[in-house]
Amino acid sequence: MFCILFVYILSYLTWTISPITLNDNGSHLATFSVKLLEFQNRGRRRMDGKCCGKSNDGLAHCQQPCSLEFLICLEPFGIPVSLTNSEPYSGPCVYGKTGTGHWGNSDVTYGVDEAPTHHINITLPWPVSLFGKF
Repeated sequence: MFCILFVYILSYLTWTISPITLNDNGSHLATFSVKLLEFQNRGRRRMDGKCCGKSNDGLAHCQQPCSLEFLICLEPFGIPVSLTNSEPYSGPCVYGKTGTGHWGNSDVTYGVDEAPTHHINITLPWPVSLFGKF
């Protein structure tokens, strides 16, 4: 499994991943949980490299903070994903996806206990080939 978090290249992101929990009620096989702990966008730029907010013509540095929102997408390991494409990821998210909604502005830091947990309910079985033989 591969968790894809698309972030502008000059940014910094820290996250924690909880163990996958198995579901007993049958609506899904397991739940993948992730907490985004820290994000820094010191350049105050969007994924496409443009400044956030209004145009800052003539200024060397972007002034307006960005409104943050993340797509968390679970894909099988073998699916090729570009880490340099400035377009939002539009892949199939085979094992599921979730969004954070508005998450803050430009620089955000949470403690482990206060960070919101984002869940993806997994409904497809894992390919055995990903785990190998032990």
